[in-house]
Amino acid sequence: MSSGRFLLLQMAVLLAIGIFWADFVSVSSLSACLLLLTALFLAIAFGLLRRGWLAYFSFCLFFMLIGFLRAQLPDVSLLPPSLMALSDNLSSFVQLRIRQLSLQDDTISLLDAMLLGQREGIPDSLLQLYRRTGVAHVLALSGLHQGILFGGLNVLLLLVVNYRWRNLVGIFELFLIWGYALLTGFPLSLCRASLMLSIFVIGQIRLVGNDGWHTLGLAAFLLLLLSPSSLFDIGFQLSFAAVAGIFLFLPLLLALGQPRRTAWRWLWQAFLVSVGAQLGVFPLLLHYFNYVSLTGILLSPIYVLLTTGILYAALLLLVLAPLGLGLLFRHLLELLVSVQHGLMSLVLRMPLGGVEDFRLSWMSVLLLYAALLCLCPVLIALQPREPEVRYYRLAMFFRSWPYLLAIILLLSAVVFIG
Repeated sequence: MSSGRFLLLQMAVLLAIGIFWADFVSVSSLSACLLLLTALFLAIAFGLLRRGWLAYFSFCLFFMLIGFLRAQLPDVSLLPPSLMALSDNLSSFVQLRIRQLSLQDDTISLLDAMLLGQREGIPDSLLQLYRRTGVAHVLALSGLHQGILFGGLNVLLLLVVNYRWRNLVGIFELFLIWGYALLTGFPLSLCRASLMLSIFVIGQIRLVGNDGWHTLGLAAFLLLLLSPSSLFDIGFQLSFAAVAGIFLFLPLLLALGQPRRTAWRWLWQAFLVSVGAQLGVFPLLLHYFNYVSLTGILLSPIYVLLTTGILYAALLLLVLAPLGLGLLFRHLLELLVSVQHGLMSLVLRMPLGGVEDFRLSWMSVLLLYAALLCLCPVLIALQPREPEVRYYRLAMFFRSWPYLLAIILLLSAVVFIG
């Protein structure tokens, strides 16, 4: 049976294949259960007999049938109505507090989206501004928001709490992570981020490392097992594609070289995180929305920095306003929102800001992802070696010509198929 760092990701992919398969094939639940038990028996039997490929084939069939059987059953909400009612009450309370801060209408609607995931109050013109500049992800609750909030909390706790209390700190962090998910009504993208952060926190408590691919695979597997219909949700697909793009391309791009100064290194890393995420999602964006912003990739670190300032200023304002100490943060919040919207308006007027009206079929999407996978050996070949022989990088670059040829052919096929 297959082992290694991609095992959980393989399980999630197999589960997704089974769910997708169930959308086209109709088999009785009894037959699917019998096939499932047969595949499990074969996986165990061939595993004990050390028949590697037969055991792996049975393992794949087992998890595909789990996905198939789960998709055949009607979706049952695992969240009790009382919990969702509590979520609505908490969200309404925070919304009321935001409206008591005497902020401008655009700022209020922006905080509703960034803190609570409610974009209904955002004007269409402002929503289009975020979409056309490629930063609509700051309005959708995702790992970015959890990372900003959790990162600040983690740094603060590490500064004030003794290391021996890490177990209690971890439990407190888990409580806050899922408390925030409760506040926002458990959206899929935030549930993915909450699961990944929870696994990270548990790894910190147990003093073990966390492999990103294992964490991503486990999060996808659990979400698909709990809600198989989420496979066809655009937000679910974009969320996991963005994280997979970061995990795949960020180490390869960082290995090409980094600035020595800390500030420039941070900006460079933030830029490469944006590049990795955009590489992961741009085929899907072209398929669903027929538009990809190029300037959004270049200016993403600035947007992330402004979003971080907006979130922290909003939280401090919510806490300090009842004490009469929020005037400074109110002005700071309005200034940051004004700067962000002004920057986006300026970017939107720039020429060659994005690729638009480029419609892709699912076959073209798969070809684009195949081309991105072929790009990985090229990036590996360009990495510096110590000691480096003269013209080593150039030689390695030309050694990767089959992958370059594959990329050219795949991109040509995408243009031809459309």
